Amino acid sequence: GEPVPTDSAALEALKRQELETLINELILLQAAARDSIVAGEGEVEAQVEAAIADQERRFGSRSAFEQALSNEGMTVEQYRQMIAQGVRRSGIRQQYVALLQRDRRPPPVSDDEIREFFEERRAELGRRPATIEFEQVVVTPEPSDSARERALEEAREILEQLQEGEDFETLARRHSDDPGTRQQGGELGWFRRG
Repeated sequence: GEPVPTDSAALEALKRQELETLINELILLQAAARDSIVAGEGEVEAQVEAAIADQERRFGSRSAFEQALSNEGMTVEQYRQMIAQGVRRSGIRQQYVALLQRDRRPPPVSDDEIREFFEERRAELGRRPATIEFEQVVVTPEPSDSARERALEEAREILEQLQEGEDFETLARRHSDDPGTRQQGGELGWFRRG
């Protein structure tokens, strides 16, 4: 991708970076070998065949692909081995990284362990005032008596629906006249008592 730097400091930095990449790759492959992680040969072979077929399409024919390889001093078999080695390394790397990530997952914590942790540190946590949550449905009556009566009747109907088990949030979204809380299903947030 990127052009090779021409000044000596940048060239040295690039060499150092490439060396670190190779060292990290070798360490990873050794660790994977130690943990008996191997690439599936069936998958490796399938990817190698796909890569060769892709190159043949790119060059227009098998013979044109072979000629291009020959011009680079390489045979199809050498190309096949090079691709297979890269696919194996990539597969091993992916499996090893997945293994490391799986091992890093925090262990499950039971409710009893949570309670025990809380009880042991209760004094450190301090006392939190009791809170309650408010929700509302705002029905704004118009000034006339009949409008007030309609609003009161609508409020009674909403209350009745709540008592019959309807979801508050759904009712608030459907009936509330308050644009500030309608979209939040009547949610006003938490407040301290008093």
